[in-house]
Amino acid sequence: MTITLALRDNEKIDVKAYLPFERYGYTFAVHKSQENINLWNVSEVSTGFAVCYNHRKIQDAIKTAKGMLKKAGKKGVIEAVEYAKELLKG
Repeated sequence: MTITLALRDNEKIDVKAYLPFERYGYTFAVHKSQENINLWNVSEVSTGFAVCYNHRKIQDAIKTAKGMLKKAGKKGVIEAVEYAKELLKG
């Protein structure tokens, strides 16, 4: 799968993403860091909103992301993704 990440200065980049998983009605996937190709990040697929950064192992990135999403709860995740969508509109 390919996802679009929103980077600084309104730049966008398409990246390969792997091992998608669902939480609270949204899809998240792991992808290589844009700053260090030896590290992994997890982002929400529709917005490119980052959940966690810079893990050496894919499974560690996914485990951290799932923990952060659980801690944020359904309401927190929905609010964050909706906010990311507003930011992308400009």
